[in-house]
Amino acid sequence: MDIASAKREVAIGGKRIVLPSRHATEIRQTLRTALDGTPTVSVTEIARRLGYTTTDSLYKADRRLCYKITARYQQAGGRSWWMKPYAPLTCDAPMKDMLERSLKSTEPTPVYQLAATLGHPDAGYIRRQLPELCEAIDRRIAQVKKNRFERMSPILKSAIDANPVPSLTEVARQLGYSYTAILQRHEPDLCKQLMERRRAYVTKRRSDLEKQALVVLGRSPSPSVRGICRCLGITVPFMNKHFPALVRSIIRRRRCSAAVVGATSRIADQTEIGSVPDISGGCRS
Repeated sequence: MDIASAKREVAIGGKRIVLPSRHATEIRQTLRTALDGTPTVSVTEIARRLGYTTTDSLYKADRRLCYKITARYQQAGGRSWWMKPYAPLTCDAPMKDMLERSLKSTEPTPVYQLAATLGHPDAGYIRRQLPELCEAIDRRIAQVKKNRFERMSPILKSAIDANPVPSLTEVARQLGYSYTAILQRHEPDLCKQLMERRRAYVTKRRSDLEKQALVVLGRSPSPSVRGICRCLGITVPFMNKHFPALVRSIIRRRRCSAAVVGATSRIADQTEIGSVPDISGGCRS
């Protein structure tokens, strides 16, 4: 197994790929290479590099080799071996390339997340190998956060005056946040104004939609719920949720209209009857 190739795929794809099944001989050779190589790695790390989510396949291939690798790994300090002063510095190209791409991106990824992607429990090992690059990423992230805070107030003020008025969640996403708590913590007054404007906008929008639906409902023949939703540019679930009474009225009118059409058709076939029966069917608009 080409370990460097697997790491390169991790660096490019940003996640571990699941490789096809391997013969026990291939797994055994990888275990022997890891046992004699540096830095010391665990059986779990070897399984991850091979694309497995568990170590079962490695233990089935050669249990004794796995035991030897585990013992060597524990003697080297276990998970914290890279924190030891004598830990070897073995920087590889995929690791450096991943850090450089993070530094150049508009939304740099923290070093600890990159470390997890490469299979390290924390970022200590990578920071020891590439301290300047890691510090540059830290500064870049700090600058991005500072820029977000500086843009927060103007964007919120612009959102308050916008039409349609966006939700606070949409503004948070625009600033690069996945939640709104940080906006409310730093700009509580502006967030409150935006939420009030949003509620007023939603209320007015729903009132306008209901009025438009009533206008469409007055057309002949009586439109269906789906037809009215298509005219208004909304979905049927939205209509059912926010205008249940209107939906019931639409359905009732459709049924009455169908009853009237059916009665009219029967009258045409009863020309010998002198009087015209009531065809309203008891419907009231």
